[in-house]
Order: sequence, then structure tokens, then C-alpha cells
Amino acid sequence: GPITYNTSGGHNISLTVSNECGATTVSQAINVTVAPNIVVPANQDICAGTATGSYTFSSSVNGTTYTWTNSNTSIGLAASGTGHIPSFIAINNTSAPITATITVTPRAGCTGPSGTFTITVNPKPAPPKATTPITYCLNATATALQAIADGENILTWYNNSSLQNGSSVAPVPSTNTAGPFTYYVI
Repeated sequence: GPITYNTSGGHNISLTVSNECGATTVSQAINVTVAPNIVVPANQDICAGTATGSYTFSSSVNGTTYTWTNSNTSIGLAASGTGHIPSFIAINNTSAPITATITVTPRAGCTGPSGTFTITVNPKPAPPKATTPITYCLNATATALQAIADGENILTWYNNSSLQNGSSVAPVPSTNTAGPFTYYVI
């Protein structure tokens, strides 16, 4: 029947067969190794176009090696590999976050249970949609400029001379001086 070992190390199994003519014993040495565990990195959110940093794995069993698979290669990471994952430039060519699940399997003589973590790559924001050029008469009352951001992006305004304190509030152009004024939105 099956034999279960709860401790690793060298063991000896002996099997004795007997009948009316006597007994015969056969011995076999076996080595029981512990299946390695895996500690994977925490889930990560990163912006498209930035370097991820490397991803390292660990185990309590010395000599553990690692293989990994990636469920979504569109983030800029290969479909599979061995060892730790080196830094790579995250890619997202869509307008919504994309997520890859990384499954890591440890091996040290025996294969241990896999661990997973996710890498979510957020897209760069789309350019805001600004209004067409506006003309005001000198000393007229101006209104706040308008721009529309897609999703929950934050707009920051600045003009030729100053940043609007990182504010997403659109500025009111000055009409005290004649001439063109250009406002930019990030």
C-alpha cells in the first residue's frame, strides 16, 4: 500500500516476502524532499511608459528555481520565463487599464504549489479637448476657459507666464492688455 513520509531526508524501505520455502527481503533507499513554497511580490499598478523594476521570488527551500507565465503579453512582458523577472518598460496602448496575471511555480527537486500576482498598467491620459480660439474686446468681461478631460484625468492650466498652481480650474483670461495670450492645458 501507499507509504506516507512527513519528514524529508533519507529513508530505507524493506519488503519481506515469505512462503513455505523461506523468506526473501529486498531493501530500497529513498530520499524524500520537501516541495518548495513560493513568496511572490505584491500586486502592482504602474503607468505606461515607465520601468517596472525587477520582480524577485523567494522560498524557504534552498536551491529553489522558478518558472513563470504571463497571461497578458500586451503589457510588454514575455509570455513565460525562468528565474526572476527583470525590469521592463510597461506598455498600454489602450485607453483603459490592462492587467496581467503572473503565475510563478517553484521547483527544488519537487514542484511546489504556484503563486500569483498581478501587474496592472494604467494608460497615459488622452489629450484634453480644448475649445477653439476665443477673441475678446479690450476690457471686456472674460469667462473661464473650457477643456474636457477623458475619464478622471486632472487638468493643469498654465499660460506664457505662470502655472495656475497645478490647479485643474480653468483660468479667466485677462482683457486688460491687447494682444494674443496662449494658455496650455496638461
